[in-house]
This record gives sequence, structure tokens and C-alpha cells, in this order.
Amino acid sequence: MIKVDFTDTYKFIKVNKEMGFMTFISPLKNGQEILLKVNFSPLDDPMLPDVYNLSFGPLNDDRRIDDT
Repeated sequence: MIKVDFTDTYKFIKVNKEMGFMTFISPLKNGQEILLKVNFSPLDDPMLPDVYNLSFGPLNDDRRIDDT
């Protein structure tokens, strides 16, 4: 069973105007911190209108999420 605790949240560092992405700092188990990004973007598929891709994770060297 998965439990979601909505009281255990992180403050966003940056949120774009259109709410297409946001970044925040997350603690790691070893005590370090990492910058994470959440990105919402329309899926480029004419057969799936109004469907969005949600990507989440650390940024690569190009400051993009590698969600492949």
C-alpha cells in the first residue's frame, strides 16, 4: 500500500507563469541535497488530445530532465 503524506512537502524554488515546470531542493538519504524539476508538457500526439507528459527528476548537464 502506498501512503501519501500531503503535510510532508517541499517549497518550490521556481515556478514558471504557465505552471509548466517547477523546481525544488530535495534531501537525499546521505544528507546531501539535490535540485529536482517537475515538468508538465502537452503530448505531441494528434490521437491523444488534451493529454500531458509529466516528467520528474534531477537535471542533466543541459539542465533538462532525462525521462527516456
